[in-house]
Amino acid sequence: MKKIILLLFVPFILEGQIVNIEKERLADSLSNHWAFNAEFGFGLSNNSAGRNINGSGELRIDYYFKEKNKLMLMGALGVNRFKAIGGDDVTQIENNQFVHLRYNRTITNWLVWEAFSQAQINEVELVLFRWLIGTGPRFKILDKEKGYIYFGTLYMYEKSGEEINGSESIEKYNHHRLSSYLSMYYAFNKNTAISHVTYAQPRLDQFNDIRISTETGIEFKLFKKLKWRTYFYCVYDSRPPESVLDLRYQLKNSISFSLGN
Repeated sequence: MKKIILLLFVPFILEGQIVNIEKERLADSLSNHWAFNAEFGFGLSNNSAGRNINGSGELRIDYYFKEKNKLMLMGALGVNRFKAIGGDDVTQIENNQFVHLRYNRTITNWLVWEAFSQAQINEVELVLFRWLIGTGPRFKILDKEKGYIYFGTLYMYEKSGEEINGSESIEKYNHHRLSSYLSMYYAFNKNTAISHVTYAQPRLDQFNDIRISTETGIEFKLFKKLKWRTYFYCVYDSRPPESVLDLRYQLKNSISFSLGN
């Protein structure tokens, strides 16, 4: 199993494989406040390794300061257990990892400026490394007591290295992309809520080279600080690495624990 240490020395992320940051957002109205969230999940997915069982762990820390500023650091490790398509009966275990750093600056009550950076690997999808950095606005479309709608559209620079299947060669490339998203949330009551987010990331010079992901989930509050989430995630990549499926999906359950002060 390949190992990687992801170190970010540049400020400020969104994903190429595509990481859903929206589901992790906490209240934006806090000041001088630390918040902590840990999530552990398991589920079934369909990707280039076929249908497989996977597990994951995520850790996130938010810090709100000087009323209009927020820093968020997030890291995750996912493990896939599968038998390779067309291979022998040996069970393989491969992983994906990412580290995400984001800065938010509130401009008005309907506009936030975001800056982000991310580093990632995904062995199953042949992504040996992917580094992203970008910036752009986030607009509040609707914000009510029981729900919200947000829209973001950001510039993103992508630097990647992908394994060429069946060889030790690596294909490297640099791309400029638009990363747009629509995020929605609605609480039926104090214990049950539904959320949805869709991302679209076309290349600025070739709009037909695009990644689209969508995630819909429902969450149940088990205790004051503990939640259960079930969600369906689907991603489409018009130009994936060779031998990787252009459409992948995942059904997942998770338990999350949150703390704040």
